[in-house]
Amino acid sequence: MEPDEQLALIMPMLTGIVDRIEPGQLELTTPCAAFTVRGVIDHMVGGARAFAPAFRGSEPEADAVAPGTATAQHPGASFRAAMADLLDAVSSPGALTRIVMAPFGEVPGAIFARFVAFDGLIHGWDLATSTGQAFDPPDALVSEIDA
Repeated sequence: MEPDEQLALIMPMLTGIVDRIEPGQLELTTPCAAFTVRGVIDHMVGGARAFAPAFRGSEPEADAVAPGTATAQHPGASFRAAMADLLDAVSSPGALTRIVMAPFGEVPGAIFARFVAFDGLIHGWDLATSTGQAFDPPDALVSEIDA
């Protein structure tokens, strides 16, 4: 399974989880000790806003990844938009073969997209666990991402 296919399966799960988060749950702690629920969402939106341009071969706007820009009272709309843009970028021509500057160095887009899919799967579990939601990604997807 190609990384853009992995992300196409993960994104609807993630947006569904975020859409069901209540405003009062945003400050809950998560299994990811560094983040609250709001922090995980901000992290994911900031990453999507930073990396979508990289998959397209351009630079992100300076304020696009500022902490706290993702969530106001409810993060659903900004999260959904950021994830849709990221998926569009990963699926764009040349994205998987383009060299992308990742937090851990320069890598081919396909390698980094697989990392993004892994990160999405883990943080989806963080959000679901913290907010009492079910998280049941298909076994085949988990096996592909874990490989």
